[in-house]
Amino acid sequence: MSVFTHICKDLRCEKGLTQQQLAPLLGISASAIGMLEKGYREPTGTTLLAYANYFGVSIDYLMGREQDDNGYYQNLPEKKKAPIAERTQLSEIQENFISEFKEFFSEKTFWKYAQLYQAMDRDTRIFALGYLCSYLKNVGMNVDAFLK
Repeated sequence: MSVFTHICKDLRCEKGLTQQQLAPLLGISASAIGMLEKGYREPTGTTLLAYANYFGVSIDYLMGREQDDNGYYQNLPEKKKAPIAERTQLSEIQENFISEFKEFFSEKTFWKYAQLYQAMDRDTRIFALGYLCSYLKNVGMNVDAFLK
């Protein structure tokens, strides 16, 4: 997998966009974005330019390179992002939830669930949250404080 696969997905997720939402903005299909993000396809020059223009980054950045003090380009070192829970200011309820369930949520599963949640309509979200609360009560967790 190329560095581009991680960078393009990170840029899309940071803007809170799904592949379907980003596709018309870049002028490529959602399936092409999916294949780029999974590393099944390498970006064309046109695709790199579309990403660079939309996200306001350089093509070198998209390809995992940065310019040194002498003007030469080098590959960026592999950077690990902080876990999603450490990137934003969280409410007390969010902090409690994360501390209870931290081991269940990796970065990858967080984004998978976030995309799934965005794809749900209001009634489906209410049903899913109700089901989750019911399950948590059955295993002995007090969820009444979360429901207020």
